[in-house]
Amino acid sequence: MEIIDSYPREVEYEIVKGHPYVAVTRIDPPLDRDEVERVWSDRALPGRLRELWTTVASRLYLLCSEGSHGLIIHDPRTSLTETAELARDYWIEDDSYHHSDVIVGDFQGDDQRLILSPEDGWLVYSAIETRDSWLRLGDKLDDFLIAFRDAGGTDGDWPRSFFRN
Repeated sequence: MEIIDSYPREVEYEIVKGHPYVAVTRIDPPLDRDEVERVWSDRALPGRLRELWTTVASRLYLLCSEGSHGLIIHDPRTSLTETAELARDYWIEDDSYHHSDVIVGDFQGDDQRLILSPEDGWLVYSAIETRDSWLRLGDKLDDFLIAFRDAGGTDGDWPRSFFRN
């Protein structure tokens, strides 16, 4: 996940002359492995998430500021809470959320979420689309994070560079 180090910490854009727009990336320090395991003690924790939270960061705000379309990668407790809530809400819909899916983050400004699926890898969840229509990012998150950084986030219309099918 060295790609995280390449994200700008603060970038100012001038979208409209005289009106600056600031995008900020924030990385919260990693957590102790025991703490992550304690939070996820009642549910299986994918190794990729354990590694992320214990070696890279406990929470990430990537290209985010108010009104932007950045990505928030949740800390372990928020991820577990969001995963449990979605499982309760969508337990009968076979064509969308699966019980083994884990909510990892939210795209700011969009009604889409970053999911890790043991079967399908990294996905962009959309409540209004069937699972077959969800953006598939592959097994490695790095490729997506590079494209996301280079595009400066998303406005919800995913450029072809995000697709990893």
